[in-house]
Amino acid sequence: MLKKQFYISLAAFFAIGLILMGTVMHAVAQNTLKIGAIWGLSGPGSQIQIVMRDAAALATEWINNKGGITVGGQKYKIELLVEDNKNTAEGSTNAATKLVHRDRVKFITGMIAPFQFEAVQAVTEPNQVILSTGKCGYLKPTNRYTFSSTQAFMAPYPGLYDSLLKMYPSVKTVGFTAPDEPGALATLKVAREVARGRGLTLIETSLVPYAAKDFYHVWTKLLKDNPGAVDIGIMMPDSIAMNARHGRELGFKGPIITPCTGDANLILRLIGKDMATDFIWAGFDMYAPDSPAMVKEIMKLWEDKYKKPFNLDALDGWSSVWALTQAIEKNQSLDTTEVVKVWENMKSIETPWGTGAMGGARTYGINHMVLAPAPISRLQNGKVDSTHWYKPDIP
Repeated sequence: MLKKQFYISLAAFFAIGLILMGTVMHAVAQNTLKIGAIWGLSGPGSQIQIVMRDAAALATEWINNKGGITVGGQKYKIELLVEDNKNTAEGSTNAATKLVHRDRVKFITGMIAPFQFEAVQAVTEPNQVILSTGKCGYLKPTNRYTFSSTQAFMAPYPGLYDSLLKMYPSVKTVGFTAPDEPGALATLKVAREVARGRGLTLIETSLVPYAAKDFYHVWTKLLKDNPGAVDIGIMMPDSIAMNARHGRELGFKGPIITPCTGDANLILRLIGKDMATDFIWAGFDMYAPDSPAMVKEIMKLWEDKYKKPFNLDALDGWSSVWALTQAIEKNQSLDTTEVVKVWENMKSIETPWGTGAMGGARTYGINHMVLAPAPISRLQNGKVDSTHWYKPDIP
């Protein structure tokens, strides 16, 4: 009888042990790292940011399906807390305040407009919260906790103007259009410096409202100066296309350039194949044989999950999450001050476009920009005429 009771007790002991072990294992598996994500999901410019929001969610799912990230010997699944800033500075501040003070997040991603992430920085920087945003050209040493997970819009300019002069050696003058918005104006300044440095004569810039759709008056003014080429600056894809189309409709025959990224098929569709010619930009055809392998994988995941065509601009949303989580895992700690030190000194970092590196130390005074392999393409006669890949140099 005693022997039977002993075995019963032993079995119960092991059963309890297994239950406790399972509970512990479950608890470990359920560690959650909350990451805030602020996007303009309503208001002007929301269409493209909804795409980026969806890509950030897809990247989160992809990371979690691989087991999450390991930090300090513990597994963490990522939880993305999404907020709509309504494409306003006030909305950006409100979203950041909620995430930092109510949700207690230490990491935030998202946004593409400078006035938005500048508003967020007012909350994140004093609270030592890392902001991982795309195409950020406003890096400076005092903003220690801000990183650009993709290179700024001005990064392609040296390559764009080199390509312009190689393809169109007769071009001697260049005109400019740009939205009257801080980020676009900062990018314009770089464009004019690069063009001047290559011996081009610069025509006065014609400014337009943010998210403008009518460019006829701008082109009427530009054409009076007979430019050899026109740089239309950074805009939302539909505005880029409308700008280029209006120029063609008014008779401009020269090359049009923009540092904006994007898919060739989208640009072709928006401009119209009849007018998509002599157009140079920092995008590529995602269906081309030499499209990066990771881009192809993301496209497949996107189409399987969302059942809709992929938009290449989604890669900015993906990168804002992926670059951040790589830095956190490399640091092996959730201490944001330590993550900053590790991230800015990473010798390499993976991106959808291939293996990249950190840059910006001399240009911005802080090594906080992820530089990925980048394309420059030309549309000619309604199709992609050529694409070449290069490594942006922002020292």
